[in-house]
Amino acid sequence: MGPFDQAAAIKIDQVEIGCYGKIPPQIAAGYEIDQPVFFFLFDYEALLKNRSKNKHFQDFSRFPAVKRDLSLIFDETVAAETITDALRASGGSLLKSSGFFDLYRGKQLEAGKKSLSITLRLQASDRTLTDAETDAIIDNIVTALKNLGGLLRQS
Repeated sequence: MGPFDQAAAIKIDQVEIGCYGKIPPQIAAGYEIDQPVFFFLFDYEALLKNRSKNKHFQDFSRFPAVKRDLSLIFDETVAAETITDALRASGGSLLKSSGFFDLYRGKQLEAGKKSLSITLRLQASDRTLTDAETDAIIDNIVTALKNLGGLLRQS
């Protein structure tokens, strides 16, 4: 990604079609910009060549989603992509979305550790999820994240 310390590739089936990230402050300062600047770069030809031609529509569920937040401590070496892959694999079809909403590194953690907070949205299209179903999915996700070395933080 060149001189960018906060950037990510955008891929379709392992083919890079673009990237996005944050311009380093020292580069922005060279243009007299004193606020964060983000960029998006897409290879339009690669995007069109690798897009899915099949259109799928899924009706919105009439049933409520269940939202849960987890906070875990990981080694710095555990990549966000590895965590995301574990979430998808362990969450099953009822895990509709997940995302990181907080990252902490600091004196309250051991050196080489980071705390990540993750939000999860679970939902069925044909019923309201029971507490038992939700708990089983969350337990499965927590087990998968513990297998990556994650330590569940207690509130």
